[in-house]
Amino acid sequence: MPLFQDQHDKDQPLLAQPAESDPAAPLVQEIKLFATSPADPMDLEPSLPQSLPNIDAILAPPAAGLTVEASMIHRWDITNWKSIRSTKKSYSPEFVFNGSKWRILLFPNGNNNTDALSVFLDSVDAADHASDDIWHLCIQFAIAISNPDDDEVYKHNGNCNIKKLREATYNIPTDKDEPTKSIPLALQRIFYQLQFSDDPVGTIELTKSFGWDAIDSFMQHDVQEFNRVLQDNLESKMKGTKAEGAISRLFVGKYKSYIKCINVSYESSRIEDFADIQLNVKGCKNVYESFVEYVNVETLDGENKYMAEGHGLQDARKGVIFSVFPPVLHLQLKRYEYDVEKDAMVKINDRYEFPKELDLEPFLDESSEQKKKPQKYLLHGVLVHAGDFSGGHYCAFLRAENNGKWFKFDDDHVTPVSEYDAMEENFGSDAATKTRLLKKFTNAYMLVYVRESNADEILKPITAEDIPAHLRRRFDEEKLASEQKRKDKEEQHLYFNTRYITDADIKLHGGFDLCNFDNKDLPLSAGHVLRVKKDEKFGAYRARLAETLDVPVENVKVWNMVFRQNKTVRVDSKITDDEKTLEQMRDSVKAANDFRFYVDTEDEVGVEIENDSIIIFIKKYDPVFATIRYVGRAFFSPSQRISEALPAIVKLADLQTSNVGVYEEVKPTMIDPCTITNTFSSSEIGNGDILCIQEILSEEDVKQLPDPRLATVTFYFDDYRNRLPITFKHKHDEKEMPIPDIELVLSKKITFDAVVAKLGPAVKHDAAKIQLYSLQGHSTRSLIKRSPTLTLQEMTNPGYYAQANNYNTGPSVLFYELLDIPLVELDSKRFVNVVYVDRQMHEHGPIKILVAKNARAGEFLEILKPKLVIADGGSGKLRLFEVNNFRTYKVFSESDFVSSFNDFTTLYAE
Repeated sequence: MPLFQDQHDKDQPLLAQPAESDPAAPLVQEIKLFATSPADPMDLEPSLPQSLPNIDAILAPPAAGLTVEASMIHRWDITNWKSIRSTKKSYSPEFVFNGSKWRILLFPNGNNNTDALSVFLDSVDAADHASDDIWHLCIQFAIAISNPDDDEVYKHNGNCNIKKLREATYNIPTDKDEPTKSIPLALQRIFYQLQFSDDPVGTIELTKSFGWDAIDSFMQHDVQEFNRVLQDNLESKMKGTKAEGAISRLFVGKYKSYIKCINVSYESSRIEDFADIQLNVKGCKNVYESFVEYVNVETLDGENKYMAEGHGLQDARKGVIFSVFPPVLHLQLKRYEYDVEKDAMVKINDRYEFPKELDLEPFLDESSEQKKKPQKYLLHGVLVHAGDFSGGHYCAFLRAENNGKWFKFDDDHVTPVSEYDAMEENFGSDAATKTRLLKKFTNAYMLVYVRESNADEILKPITAEDIPAHLRRRFDEEKLASEQKRKDKEEQHLYFNTRYITDADIKLHGGFDLCNFDNKDLPLSAGHVLRVKKDEKFGAYRARLAETLDVPVENVKVWNMVFRQNKTVRVDSKITDDEKTLEQMRDSVKAANDFRFYVDTEDEVGVEIENDSIIIFIKKYDPVFATIRYVGRAFFSPSQRISEALPAIVKLADLQTSNVGVYEEVKPTMIDPCTITNTFSSSEIGNGDILCIQEILSEEDVKQLPDPRLATVTFYFDDYRNRLPITFKHKHDEKEMPIPDIELVLSKKITFDAVVAKLGPAVKHDAAKIQLYSLQGHSTRSLIKRSPTLTLQEMTNPGYYAQANNYNTGPSVLFYELLDIPLVELDSKRFVNVVYVDRQMHEHGPIKILVAKNARAGEFLEILKPKLVIADGGSGKLRLFEVNNFRTYKVFSESDFVSSFNDFTTLYAE
């Protein structure tokens, strides 16, 4: 039965583990635990193994300076394995050791890992202590599991440089950085939370700052590449600050690659920087052997002699020697190589040892200044990879203090471990050694060493005073906001949102209805959101509205808004019962989403409003400027004729003529003219309905309009209904020089020429020289061929160029390219890329040539020649040919047509 590392949830019992204590205190207890179980699935009485495993050999020795107060071995014989296997977890009988109660906690099918068996030591006394009670037990233990029919025993023991980096990182100015786009700010936040937060620290913002989306975050990334990208970004952000150069001073060393002649005085050498050292694992037993191999000298002799400048072919020695080692040294273990037989990358899981102390003085150049001082390094970090080349899991073992304890960082689990767990358990295993499957593929991938002479300075503690005040303030505020968000989430069942609009909000809305809360294809109305308790009475809610709007409470009249069957949102009824709760009101109208209101704050002193009056909202349409605006609301009797109400409506709209037309907004596709001789009731106009009034223009005035169809409000709403927000992106937008997106609201019915006519002024380019592209899939951009009848709706409809797919959801996007020639001219020409090869066989290009589609190769070459620098002395003639798969595919004569050039080959001229 394999034993995997303990993985326990927060709601599980307290598990014994090393606790913080005075180094001088004794090690109170020492326990050895042993469990046996029969291999046969039937519940047979187990036979004991011939000889028990040496538990003392499994248990790591006590830390220096600590004494053992008591010790014991407890054995749990499992005789009912079949029934236990069907349960989620099982406890052993309790036992007492040195005055404390203990038991073994067994997960027969693994703890959140069905491929494993998990075993823990559980303190029974922990349940008797309050959660805020400060207590601990200092204990060291080992657990062994044995199958009586198999002698193999599985065991589990329970027993940086980062601070200097934190100090430098905190000094990077980030007060104006965006949280999701700044790697330094994300790292500052992680460092701060790791030191001052009691909760596991998430890395979502850090991964987002790398440009990773949700899918990328779950993909395995190479840690060496990640480390280099992170260091490069931090170093660039530190330029011009007091932290400038900190990354290089901490992590960058130098080595010299050289070729030195044996028989003559000549040496060719080059000094280069390194951020990490890649050491061979295959064929080496440990780090020292890898370093010896790294600096191994190769002799160049015989047919492999070195051509020394001024000396001809010479015997020489070639090698690499280190000039400077950095204070913090990253060693990357090369555990991946290409397997020729498998034709794939494979992981090397060979046993490879690394020491706690590493002396690198023998690997320094004799002329190095560092030779004068000890180059002893101490191990402070082990990055472990469990898995193979295709995937796996990373965890880290870190010792953040000089001569401090080791901790294992495994996702959101941080646990203290012994030096044995951090080092020997991650050496890897020999192929001949029998071991469990996961351990076979679990081994160290990167090592972090700190120079002993620099350790105290590098690992010095960081206090709150060392962190800039603006960062402490920012992160503390974020923590409070996060706690408030968590509290709101816990209490959200007690609240719901109300949304209301006022006359001021309606005046900002230029479309259908009084507002637009839901249709994302058109500009949305902001409105106002007020979060309320479900049991809040309406009278208290009205008082809050009065305070928010700064009006007397008696002026606040609240009207319920409902979603009608014709998909419009209209004012329905006035709410007068101040004693009802908001939840009762919401349930009575069966509001599915936010409870919506219209809030009227007009002072109605002196205005007589009959009990059966209906509230009508009035809009005024201006056909000259093709605009519509809200002018106010009015109260009328249902039995009143519209013609009788017309003077009041005209006055409200401030029209200077009686030649007006009145229309009712029924729904977006139905704007009906009203018969003014009818009553409101007979016209089916009631509470919350909307009337549009406009001046009727003469035929002469209509002819003067830019678009005569806009003479009536009916066509205005038809045009408004077809509006579409479009985001235009540059086709060749590069990350280094981002080009801002252009956002326009256009009619779906306008043509290709009208679209580029609107886009031209926005990008400050001739509209006739703009080419448009649609987006297909994730990144493919398909050219939109210009047509006088092609509409914007057809260009943005995914079905026009390809079948609809999941990628075409969301805002409509078109790409544009700014050309040097008009599209009309481009229709008869094509761009051709050609590579020019000069006499020295140097390639230039590709060179982009615009040529007529019906041109011949000779004409193409004449256009190409002025763009080339051709050396004197030749014939001046060019040869044109195509290359495919590194072979000449076709040679063109001057009479060949340009249309015969292939797109899948590379065109060369020489």
